[in-house]
Amino acid sequence: ADLTDTGLRISVRDGRSVDVAIPEQGSGAQWIEGRVWSDRCRVVLADDAAALWLSAFLAVPCRLAYLPDDADGPRADKYGAFGGQPRQTALTDGAPVLLTSTDSLADLNQRLEAPLPMHRFRPNVVVSGAGAWVEDGWRGFRLGDVAFDAVKPCPRCVATTVDQETGQKGKEPLRTLATFRKSGSDVNFGMNVAHRATGSIHVGDSVRLEG
Repeated sequence: ADLTDTGLRISVRDGRSVDVAIPEQGSGAQWIEGRVWSDRCRVVLADDAAALWLSAFLAVPCRLAYLPDDADGPRADKYGAFGGQPRQTALTDGAPVLLTSTDSLADLNQRLEAPLPMHRFRPNVVVSGAGAWVEDGWRGFRLGDVAFDAVKPCPRCVATTVDQETGQKGKEPLRTLATFRKSGSDVNFGMNVAHRATGSIHVGDSVRLEG
């Protein structure tokens, strides 16, 4: 998926693609109720052409939905309030941003028979140079000019055991992570973090801890 001036372009490996415009939100918009786990919110459906294209490619009936910036997103009460208001997220599973560390991955890969690439964990932000697992102790920090709070370690699911290139499923990294990264029933890799305000971050930005 790539952002365009008018919305989104979704491409697949054989070269096919579909352009999806940001849905209109006026009187003709198709609003439905969306749900992310136990959180509910209203979303607007993208056009029918996008639905037909995706349904044909995935071989399952589906619709693409959009959450406008000014709409009420899922409430992230479990991550506390900021500025007197409960945090909100977009259509994500958990926190708005997932942060991982190249040093932590290097430590994990030393314990695995076959090393794994970082994209197996699907992070939004990857940091390096701080040392393995030090992100566990982060609380407030700045990435470039944007302030974040580290809210909780990220429990990993079986999606991490699927090779994204082949679709084949294995037992790693969960089997090895469970030997040294288990907390209760959770097996953790990475940190769920939440931004305090909107802003821009860039590749190469420094991380500055604030407590």
